[in-house]
Amino acid sequence: MLVAGLMVPYALPLERVSPGAAAVVWLASLALRALLAIGVTLSALLLWPATPLFHHVTDWSGHESVGSLRFELSGEPVAHGTALGPAALLILSLLAFAVALARGTVALRRELRLRALGRGPLGSVVINDRSLLVAVPGVGRPRIVLSARALAELDSDELDACLAHEEAHLRRRHRLFGLLAACLAVVARPFPGARAAERGLRLSLERDADEYAVGRTGAPLALASAICKLAAGPAFAPARGPLAFGLDGGGATRARLDCLLVGGRPRGTAAQERVAMVLGVCLSLVVVGSAVGLALWLAAATPPSALSAAVTCGG
Repeated sequence: MLVAGLMVPYALPLERVSPGAAAVVWLASLALRALLAIGVTLSALLLWPATPLFHHVTDWSGHESVGSLRFELSGEPVAHGTALGPAALLILSLLAFAVALARGTVALRRELRLRALGRGPLGSVVINDRSLLVAVPGVGRPRIVLSARALAELDSDELDACLAHEEAHLRRRHRLFGLLAACLAVVARPFPGARAAERGLRLSLERDADEYAVGRTGAPLALASAICKLAAGPAFAPARGPLAFGLDGGGATRARLDCLLVGGRPRGTAAQERVAMVLGVCLSLVVVGSAVGLALWLAAATPPSALSAAVTCGG
């Protein structure tokens, strides 16, 4: 079931089913990868030091001569490195992610403070920038950011559709899901498919915002036209970071336009929708079960003997 949870989502046309069902599948797939990465890390830290092979590698020693120089070799650094390496890599990855997130937040605040021209529709912040920008930053205060050029070049229908799309990101808590997906992708990075699952989830959130905008404005073609204009324009980097939500949508633009050009709804069959919903429920149950199992295993694997093995590994 675990292998199926990791592989099946890539075999399904999730861009054709409802964005909510697709988002559940992609988020559960990411969570499974993250749990697997944590399980491997804990196994290396707690179980590997207690194996006979670990002690055999630790006790190994030898020497090598190069000319008149003689080098003493030991297996202890290798054994300890294999035990502590995965945990160190995971911690460093999360620290790097946190630092990048903090730096992006600071850079965004600075740029908005320097370029802000005033308030726009729906309480948005209008900035002085050459780009065609309508976006919701993924970090910091929840707000819509748009450039003065976007106000000038988008017609009234396009602007209304853009604002409704960005309003959906705020109302439906897409920023929280985007941040969670980015964090899970960092943890799950050693396993193939983590970034693709994150992109799939972000596409689902963008499609969900598209459907919300079409429902509010009734103008799917206006939103499609705005997406094309915004995707062709230069980027305002601080607002279009990896956690931001903007209408340009990156490489997912074509999939979103395909939906909008047929009225803003997916074109999948009822059978595909049912399969996606069942898969989402099953994967969610597997994630919950795996998390509970991992917690119970960790509680049972940390008596003084196991902890002493880990400390000995670190020493």
